[in-house]
Amino acid sequence: MLAQSVYALVGTLAALNRTYFSTLEFKRASRFLAGLEVAPPDLAARLDSLFELDEPRAIAELERLVAETQALVAERLPDLDVSIERAGKSTNPGEREL
Repeated sequence: MLAQSVYALVGTLAALNRTYFSTLEFKRASRFLAGLEVAPPDLAARLDSLFELDEPRAIAELERLVAETQALVAERLPDLDVSIERAGKSTNPGEREL
């Protein structure tokens, strides 16, 4: 599940940077991530840390990265609605479904 979330996050950032992204890019992740002009600070190191931290801390850091990425999307694509609707209820990214 963590890897899928990381792929989605990096894929979103690649789109913001108008750069092609494939999961195969993770063979050269540091180089690829360093080339992203629009990205949260220290992205490569922070993504690497997700796999080293205990689960609660990794989740908290991933949520911070998602929030920072969401802010970048809102800044560059202000007309894009990034809310998610499930069962008729709108949920903003970063909000937990209870």
